Amino acid sequence: MEQGKTATSVALSVEHVWFSYNGHSVLKDVTFHIESGTSCGLIGPNGGGKTTLLKLTIGLLPLKRGTIRVFGLSPEQVRKTPGIIGYIPQQTLIDWNFPATVEDVVLMGAYGTAGLFRRVGPEIRKRAAELLELTGMKAYGRQPIGKLSVGQQQRVFIARALITQPQILILDEPTSGIDSGGQHQFYSFIHRLKEQMRLTMLMVSHDVGQLHRFAEQIVCLNQRVHFHDRSELINEEILEETYGCELYLYLKEHKQHLAEYH
Repeated sequence: MEQGKTATSVALSVEHVWFSYNGHSVLKDVTFHIESGTSCGLIGPNGGGKTTLLKLTIGLLPLKRGTIRVFGLSPEQVRKTPGIIGYIPQQTLIDWNFPATVEDVVLMGAYGTAGLFRRVGPEIRKRAAELLELTGMKAYGRQPIGKLSVGQQQRVFIARALITQPQILILDEPTSGIDSGGQHQFYSFIHRLKEQMRLTMLMVSHDVGQLHRFAEQIVCLNQRVHFHDRSELINEEILEETYGCELYLYLKEHKQHLAEYH
């Protein structure tokens, strides 16, 4: 944690985290923090450790070296404490053929507090209805989740993640499979949601240009953290160091963003 930062001002603190799969290093001495109430973009090449870091943060992988704290709690404590993290995984990790309606999917987010085999109460059902209205999905409540567009599905899973009223929302490549016009709408929607619900947000994305419109902070991760600061300070040298051979695409998107918005 940087000097002058207090536990209450930091939503996510990652300190000297290392992680390996079968002897292959994925994360090397990763350190950064995200201030409470901010939006942070996590970028980097495939295989750079982004999803691994998210799984460590929410307690899906065991942390053996280093420390992670979410509002002062360890990942193990976070998993046992509803209302800390809302998590939206990658689209590829979701079975869209699962026979559930939009309303069912949102209510599933409350099973951790209600219990898997207990009926959810009227307060939770009311909250689910409010979240579907907030995300613009109220009219689709009885529709099968697999019949919706990618953008609509993501809005439903955001409603699901928010039903426990979390303090931080983590999204892993939420715009994957959404066209450029839909991505712009999605980022605008996410920004409004953050402000309205006073959330801290961490979003993994490959879309550097669009992410600049959303993120106040940027973390560039390729096994190590190559940059962590305000998003407007990112430059071509940092992108080259982070992405290496994947640089061209990211530079093109970044230059387009600078030309349009600065």
